Amino acid sequence: MLQELPSFIAPICVAQGRREIRQALISAITAIGFDNFNLGFGKTDPELFMSEPDFTTWKPADLTRYLRGGWARNYPVLEYAASGGPPLLWQAEHWQDVRHPGYCDYLKAAGVLAGVVAPLAGGSGPYSALIALSCAPRNHGAGIAEVVLVLGMVAVARASALGMVPALRDYPTPRLALLSGRQSEILRWVAAGKSNGEIALIMGQTRRAIDYHLSEILRKLGVGSRIQAAAIYASSDRLPAPAEHET
Repeated sequence: MLQELPSFIAPICVAQGRREIRQALISAITAIGFDNFNLGFGKTDPELFMSEPDFTTWKPADLTRYLRGGWARNYPVLEYAASGGPPLLWQAEHWQDVRHPGYCDYLKAAGVLAGVVAPLAGGSGPYSALIALSCAPRNHGAGIAEVVLVLGMVAVARASALGMVPALRDYPTPRLALLSGRQSEILRWVAAGKSNGEIALIMGQTRRAIDYHLSEILRKLGVGSRIQAAAIYASSDRLPAPAEHET
């Protein structure tokens, strides 16, 4: 899991509505070199994933074309999403095998050259994923699939907190109450994309003190990275108010 929090994650963490989450996702997907995306969470059926996405930039005509072409039921990308595997960066040729005849040609005809499918855990249905597509030749870095996964995790966490998607399972949101007032404030700045050095300046603390508090935040939340901590922040409609006279 990435240890640093990309700046484009912050708008998702603090979004207050569906339009804000979608716009933040558009900005983030564009920033990492993809052209469009489709995100569905907790869908019990592949056709629901295509016909009723939670967040998407795919045009209705494109979604309809997938359904009419039967790809919703024979969609290898969604098959992978349902498998719960790690995020996968793929080229169109990846799907050129006897199990999916014609799919590679379909992608190329649609102008899709590459993409990432990032299965998202915690949904009540098996079809939970963020799928990002690239329609131009680009050299995506080795860690780009993990970045797409992080985007999906945070977007779903925020949408769940705002009641837009089913509640997340096994998400330790109640542990936020274990944080002190100072730690709650630090987590807010982490979710805003600030580095430990920046947080130290903002709060008038030493870098060493912020490093210590962040390690305690991760321990109390039971996670291993600031990105996971930010996702938990996003999954709550608000953090506990800072305690008075925090020392």
